[in-house]
Order: sequence, then C-alpha cells, then structure tokens
Amino acid sequence: MRIITIGMIFCLGGALSFGAVWRGAKLLDASCLDENGKARHIGSMCAPTESTTHFAMETRTGHIYKLDALSNQKAEKALQDGVLRPNRH
Repeated sequence: MRIITIGMIFCLGGALSFGAVWRGAKLLDASCLDENGKARHIGSMCAPTESTTHFAMETRTGHIYKLDALSNQKAEKALQDGVLRPNRH
C-alpha cells in the first residue's frame, strides 16, 4: 500500500510539472498581422513596437495565436520592461 501511495505522488508531481512553455515562439503585432495577412516574412515585418497594444504569437511551425486582453496587458508590460524584445524568439 505504501509503494502505491508513493507511486501516485510521483505520478501527480510529474504531471503537474509539465506546464505550457512556448519555446521558439515569436511575438507579433496583431494589428499589423490583420493588415498584412499571410505575407512572407510576417515575423520580421510585424515585430511589436512600444505602441503595440494587441499581440499575437507565431510558433516555430508557423501557427499564429492571438492573445486575449489579459495576455495583451502582460505582453505589453514585459515588452516595456525589457523582458521581451521585439523580433526575437
């Protein structure tokens, strides 16, 4: 019984340690993305600036995800604080 309990604790601990991590995703200006659509080199063309308020993320595979309002605020603050840099992965 003790071995089963310890095993379950390790399984739950392992499951909880796998969070969503975006490695290699590029931050984009969502407004620029809406204007330019699927143009080539959209990642460098739509790099966010200090005035960007709506963000999107492009993954390594080319999928683009637009951020919600709360995530936009966090991305804007991170960009202003220098945590995120424009045109970088």
